Amino acid sequence: MDALIALKLSPHVQFADKANGCVLAQRAAKDGDDTAAPRLDGCRTKLGSGEAAELCVRAYRYVCSWPP
Repeated sequence: MDALIALKLSPHVQFADKANGCVLAQRAAKDGDDTAAPRLDGCRTKLGSGEAAELCVRAYRYVCSWPP
């Protein structure tokens, strides 16, 4: 599981998927995987209210336009 999380949290163009990598890391840490807990530091970001609102709008547009 650690290798999959590492790939998803990497900057590699083909494998990077930060959102799902963070979800996997959270689940693994909750299940007692000690190697996943340090990876959660990269998942925690501090956003101002304007940035958070913009991300919500983008996510909403993406989800509501699926499937294209």
